[in-house]
Amino acid sequence: MTEAASTVKLRILHDGAGPVHDTGESYRLGLQRGRDDVQEGAPLANGGLVFDIELRVKPGPDPERPVFLGEFAQGTAEARFLHLGWKPDRPGWINRAKVPLSGISWAQVREAQSAGRPLVADATGRQPHQPRPLTWTLADEA
Repeated sequence: MTEAASTVKLRILHDGAGPVHDTGESYRLGLQRGRDDVQEGAPLANGGLVFDIELRVKPGPDPERPVFLGEFAQGTAEARFLHLGWKPDRPGWINRAKVPLSGISWAQVREAQSAGRPLVADATGRQPHQPRPLTWTLADEA
């Protein structure tokens, strides 16, 4: 596949639950951006949070699996993920939970791009050390 790098929008839903290892510190819950920052989610009517981001995407060694790039992409090219993190007002993290991107195919990326809508995963209840994959689907609306 010789597709040039492009972008895809992603939306992650979470229930807003606190960290498993609560230290009693105040924190911001968000997607890890870079090494030590978070993008906080927007509140939903049900008390949960929604995180909307955009990643660059390009071909990789597996023709069926895109490689994700950008300030939110963590891990190796073969095993990219997002970190949902509970960030205190100090260096480091209280907890971080992986949101794997391995379940996203090129067909899904192309569908999201042509529809102008994000791919959505529900990470409700996601906590550290839960390696289970997530299901990504096309959002009903942008």
